[in-house]
Amino acid sequence: MKDRAIKLCEMDGLDPFGYRCGKNWEFYLDAAEDTLSSIHRDKNMYEIYVPTVSNEGKPFKTKHHKEWDRQVRQITNGLTIYAPAKGQWLDEDSGELFIERMIPVRIACTEEEIYIIMKIVANHYNQIDVLAYEISNNVLFLKDEKGKLQ
Repeated sequence: MKDRAIKLCEMDGLDPFGYRCGKNWEFYLDAAEDTLSSIHRDKNMYEIYVPTVSNEGKPFKTKHHKEWDRQVRQITNGLTIYAPAKGQWLDEDSGELFIERMIPVRIACTEEEIYIIMKIVANHYNQIDVLAYEISNNVLFLKDEKGKLQ
């Protein structure tokens, strides 16, 4: 796409629609496809696991999860929440097997932001360990400004 598209703006400037181009953003216009796409060079796709129950086995209320969602949106503007899945892990010290349901959540963010989010998970859910991992370092956002994407 980039080889046939026109680079509209990079770094601090305005794109043709009046949106400010921030640090590490690039915008491309593909006249043949009549689309505008944007690439953020610092964002990666991460997945993080959010617990469904407390350390005492008590389920977290939806209101508790929604507060965490709000905090993450303040940092990254969005997240994708998947259906809960059953996870298993061994405690390194005791060798005890833990089997619990957790919620996989995908977030496009910087490495610095995922560490902040991991700390929020640890505090908000009172967790000892938090797992997050990078899924991709090639995160693209396509914004259809003219309603032409079909």
